[in-house]
Amino acid sequence: MSRRIPAEALQAIRKPPANLIQDSIAKALLTPTGRLIEPSPTIPVFIGSKLGNLFRSRKHMVLATQVRRADLDYLAGLVVDGALTPVIAATFPFQDALKAFARVERGGVVGKVVVTR
Repeated sequence: MSRRIPAEALQAIRKPPANLIQDSIAKALLTPTGRLIEPSPTIPVFIGSKLGNLFRSRKHMVLATQVRRADLDYLAGLVVDGALTPVIAATFPFQDALKAFARVERGGVVGKVVVTR
């Protein structure tokens, strides 16, 4: 069974307020005491998060992640079986990588922006 996010659900997640967000672009949608999760932050982001949380009601949480081959194989199997359908918002050739980055920075992307060789 393929899992796609219905349009109604996408509209619902774009409407504030939210108590937990895992997308730094959408942090404006947080409730006054909401939480922002940042996966795999850099060291400066991690330190800034801890220091900044001392002075803000909207807490910034960091999540250290580790890529494991078994997890990637499992996800690839779901895609092959049709149980998981990745949503591709846009595809750019490598020479247009800056355009791809600009597209993500503008926000509003539903799905992944892919840069190919």
